[in-house]
Amino acid sequence: MAATVRTVTIHMDGTCSACGRKRPVSESGLCLECITKRITGGPMPRRRDAEDQPPLVPLSEEEMQKAGKKLARMTGELEAMEVDHAEIRKEQKTERDKLRSDINGLAQTIRDQGR
Repeated sequence: MAATVRTVTIHMDGTCSACGRKRPVSESGLCLECITKRITGGPMPRRRDAEDQPPLVPLSEEEMQKAGKKLARMTGELEAMEVDHAEIRKEQKTERDKLRSDINGLAQTIRDQGR
């Protein structure tokens, strides 16, 4: 199966039809930021610059051991939390289903009496 080649034309001196800013826009009239918002439902991810990243300091063997144990502990806590949350969601679903059933029963009684 041959790959389909598609071209996107960018107008470098355009104005975005969604946000109104002077920016490069696609043929649709949207800037890349507005296109990303429409696709993902949120803003464009912020680019990480070199100064945003703290300098890496090599860990000693003891620090690596501690970090590994901390990671294992945190992973275990997360797994336990996910199990707890799943149980809570299951209980909440049961409560919602019972309430929905009660509402439907009462609504049916009212409809039957109204005839």
